[in-house]
Amino acid sequence: SKEERFAMSLWNMKEVTRITGATESALRYYNAKGVLPPTVREETGRRQWLYDDEAVGKLRKLFLLKYIGVSIEDAGTAICDDAVFRRAIMQRLEELKKERDKLDLQIFIAQTLAVSDGMDLFMPDEEMDEEKKTLLNNVLRECIKEGAKE
Repeated sequence: SKEERFAMSLWNMKEVTRITGATESALRYYNAKGVLPPTVREETGRRQWLYDDEAVGKLRKLFLLKYIGVSIEDAGTAICDDAVFRRAIMQRLEELKKERDKLDLQIFIAQTLAVSDGMDLFMPDEEMDEEKKTLLNNVLRECIKEGAKE
């Protein structure tokens, strides 16, 4: 009955989409992938997917993991185990830091190119401190090596 459903805190698909912002197609996809099946599949003889509070919480964790770039498969494993969840976050955090460092270098090179003609990069201007000169030359040498491989 409806009263029992609310006493058990079960939500139908439409309610879950309203509560979380997920689409019905996303819920179907997560179910098909085995990442987040509904808690209950039938009620009163008709096919209906119902989700409990724990499943809604897992769905929110899933959204956050996906947002930071964790694969759906890894996220699906992580939402079921707190230790795996923390490990997935820490691993992704390290990956993001490496990506940020690479982006910082790309920004630095782009800014340097924007104020030079490109040829004077191996002879950085005198106003640049030694650390930046060394960094720039090392990065340029790496870029040239990578570019030569392609």
